[in-house]
Amino acid sequence: MENVVPVIAARRYGQTGMPGLLAYLRRITSFGSAMLIPVLLTLTIFATPITHLLYGDSYAASASLVIWQVGSIFLQFYLRQIFFFLRTVAATGAIIRAGAIMSITAVLMAMFTVRQYQEVGVMAALLAGTATGLMYSFAAALRITRSAQNIPAGESGQAIMVEMEIKS
Repeated sequence: MENVVPVIAARRYGQTGMPGLLAYLRRITSFGSAMLIPVLLTLTIFATPITHLLYGDSYAASASLVIWQVGSIFLQFYLRQIFFFLRTVAATGAIIRAGAIMSITAVLMAMFTVRQYQEVGVMAALLAGTATGLMYSFAAALRITRSAQNIPAGESGQAIMVEMEIKS
């Protein structure tokens, strides 16, 4: 996805502006969700038997970590889609800030959860960091789409494409 989606997204943005970019990313996100959600649900439902099968009795009690990881993967998928959008519209500063917010949130949460909840506290901290980064990134993307509603299709994409060519 990392090598294909951004290229096509930039092309759509250059040709059809924000509406084309959003339509493409919605389609990709819907397709990805349709592929990802059944797998994640299966892992969640069968976390204990899978953990027992792969790691034996001694790790079966850690099956809850699989569920935490499923939650993290779910959020990371949507975060990646928003990052594709932000990169396409050259809002990379929002991506950097989201990374900082995720890190700070995860570390602060870990400070309060790891001692009592051990590895579950670590997973909760990572999930909280990802969720916070997702919320921030979504808000940034929403601001951009709302401000771009007054720009005719194609013009915003052309400006970004010219800017990208100048930087190269």
